[in-house]
Amino acid sequence: MCVHDDPVAEELTPSADERPSLRFSSDWWRTDDAQCPGGTVYGGAAPPDGREVWCALPDGKRHGPNTMWWPNGRTSIVRSYDRGTLHGPMRKWRPDGRRWETGGYEHGVRVGRWVHWGDDGAARVTDHDGATGSPP
Repeated sequence: MCVHDDPVAEELTPSADERPSLRFSSDWWRTDDAQCPGGTVYGGAAPPDGREVWCALPDGKRHGPNTMWWPNGRTSIVRSYDRGTLHGPMRKWRPDGRRWETGGYEHGVRVGRWVHWGDDGAARVTDHDGATGSPP
C-alpha cells in the first residue's frame, strides 16, 4: 500500500469548497434533460422528494451519472455507471459535508489514486493497481 502525507493529498484534491470535477456536472440532475446518456431514462428524485437520482437502461441497469444524498439533504455520493457497473470518478462526503473519499473505477475495479479523509480530517492516499482493485 502506498500512503502519502497530507500535503500530497491536498495537492491532488479540490478545496473543501469545491465540488468534484467529473465527466458530468455534479448537479447534472438539475437540468431539463438530466444529462442521461442516449437510450437511458432518468430515475429517482432529489431532495426533498427523494434521496437518489440515476440514469438506467431499459433493462434497469444503471448507466450514466448517479447522485445520492444524506437524510439531511447534503450530497453523499456522486459517481457513474457503465451498464450496471461502477465506472469513472467517484466522490463521497460525510453527513456534515466534509470530504470522505475520492477515487475512480474502471469496470467495477478501483483504479488510480484514491484519497480517504479520516474523522480527524487527515488525508490518506492509496494507489490502486487496477488488476485487483487492491493497492500494489
